[in-house]
Amino acid sequence: MRGDQLQLSLMHPADIPHLTRLMREAFDADVPADASVSPELLDCYHNDDLFHKWPPGCLDAERYSVAITGVLAGAAVIWHYPAATAVLGLLFVAPAHQQRGIGTRIWHDLEARYDEAARWLVSAPAWSGKTQRFYRQACGFQFVRQTGAYVVLEKAMRR
Repeated sequence: MRGDQLQLSLMHPADIPHLTRLMREAFDADVPADASVSPELLDCYHNDDLFHKWPPGCLDAERYSVAITGVLAGAAVIWHYPAATAVLGLLFVAPAHQQRGIGTRIWHDLEARYDEAARWLVSAPAWSGKTQRFYRQACGFQFVRQTGAYVVLEKAMRR
């Protein structure tokens, strides 16, 4: 709903346990009922590593919590790489707040905050057509390749 008051702010460490629970709910709900997804593929969404650990080559990172009308409802993690490349390492909205345009609003906010990024990358679970459609249709990403259980998508920014 467009009337939802959305706040994207730097994450407070005290919020991480609650955000980890919301992340688990969001990614568990995203697994199609008929998919045979290995539980090991969901492990990274069941603990707080994505809030603390950066991938090799990452120069810097920011963690954001998302609140809707003052209630924690999601998170985003941005990883910065050389050549003005930004990676959306994590973006989720709790199931109770999905399908209301909130993810799209978060993405547009992030694009505006990081207008120096020449390109964005994101990895989406190969088993989740819903997530891939979100990144392609709502955010403008394009398919690059499939790597194991993930699809890599890219968005070149026109500046």
